[in-house]
Amino acid sequence: MVAVNESHYGKLTEYKVSWIYSRSIGPHFYTALRPADRHNLRQQKLVSFAATFIRHDLIQDDLFMARLLFRLTNVPDDEAMEIRQLLEESAIHFYETDAGRWKVGVDAIWLPDDTQYAQARAILDDYQQERTKKQQQVYAELEASGEAPTLAQKIAAHPIRFLAQVIAIIFILCVSIVPFWFAFH
Repeated sequence: MVAVNESHYGKLTEYKVSWIYSRSIGPHFYTALRPADRHNLRQQKLVSFAATFIRHDLIQDDLFMARLLFRLTNVPDDEAMEIRQLLEESAIHFYETDAGRWKVGVDAIWLPDDTQYAQARAILDDYQQERTKKQQQVYAELEASGEAPTLAQKIAAHPIRFLAQVIAIIFILCVSIVPFWFAFH
C-alpha cells in the first residue's frame, strides 16, 4: 500500500498501485484491474505480477480507469514539452507511457481517471487551435519569402530514401499487377 498526497484530490488518499508485467510486452503496461480480472490473468499465465489500483476513499465499488488524453507518436519535442507545461500549470495530474523498444505500446499522455478529462481536453483543444494557426503563419511566411522547401529540395535532401520509396512502389505494383497480366494474356 502506497500513500500518495495528490493536490487535485486535496487530501491524502491511499492507493494500491499495480504494474502488470506481461512476458510479451514488458513492464510498461499499466492498468487498473478488478480482482476477478487479475485472477483470470494469473490463471492464463499472461502476467507474472498484478495488483489493483483502487481509491479506498470511494464509497462505491467503482474503479477509475486511465484515460488517454494525447498520443505522442510523431509529435515534435517542442509541442510535447508545451503540452506537458500546460497540464502542469493547470494542476492536471497526468503520466506518460512510451512505446518501448519494439514499439508495441503507446507513446501517450494519460490521465489517471476521468475527473479532470473535460478540463484537460478543453485546454488541449485550445492549444492545438493556437498551434495550428501559428504553424500556418510560419509556413505562409516561408512561402512568401521563397524559403519553403519544394519537392525537388526534399528529394535532393534525402535521395536514398526517395529511391527506396520509388523501388518499393514499383515492386508492390509489379506484385499486384503481374498475376493478372499473365492470366489474361
